[in-house]
Amino acid sequence: MRKPWPVVFALTLILTALILMPSAASAGLYELDQEGNRTYVSSGRIKYMPASKEEFIIIFNAAKGAITQIDPEKKLYSEGSLDEYCDAVNSRIDAILKTLPGEQREKIEEAMSGGNTPDVEVSEGGAGERIAGYDTEKYKVTVNGTVYEEVWIARDKALLKEINEFNSKWKRKFDACTSKAFALAGVPNIETSKKYQELQNSGWEMKTNIYRGGQLLKTIQAEKLEERDIPESEFSAPAGYKKVPVSLMMGLGGKL
Repeated sequence: MRKPWPVVFALTLILTALILMPSAASAGLYELDQEGNRTYVSSGRIKYMPASKEEFIIIFNAAKGAITQIDPEKKLYSEGSLDEYCDAVNSRIDAILKTLPGEQREKIEEAMSGGNTPDVEVSEGGAGERIAGYDTEKYKVTVNGTVYEEVWIARDKALLKEINEFNSKWKRKFDACTSKAFALAGVPNIETSKKYQELQNSGWEMKTNIYRGGQLLKTIQAEKLEERDIPESEFSAPAGYKKVPVSLMMGLGGKL
């Protein structure tokens, strides 16, 4: 499963910085990576909590059809439907495009319209490492013939249950919503590749080597991944935070 890192990375560049009745707690998964970022998954919901307070916390709630963004520094949050979120992302992108020189803007608009679609290939790399207590299989992802990622996937049954619940409810629509963000950030949108989607839907991503220009840029690896009961409060904004419009959180103006 593709965790929110690439989407958060793309949107951060752009913005200068995306079931069941509630109970006291729900069974789910908790992951801590080597940089201190935390991910919670339960009942079709994903919460990505960066280690840095300068970055937004993002909650994807497929069961409710909502996205919540939380600003820990300013103690603000917004909550809106996926359509509201997508409209705000696209409005922000359109505003940025207007400030770009003509040739640069045309290139980005071509990429947004589906031009220059990357050629994505996924190849098996055999048995991978044992990471955070899970056996993995390794894969190499190339884009236009150049290595783009190396991915270690775990396929534990409990992991697959949570993955399938989220993907079946929402993932495809969300990927389509954020395609413009990747184009503006200058990042190839491999999320819509059928081969890449099959890889992401096949298991939980335990480790990723990210390459740019054929050079290793960054490694993201799970330090801890465990099943645990997750309180319902993890998937809500903290008490005392002020709710603001989605457009304001996206930097589109408005009043607090």
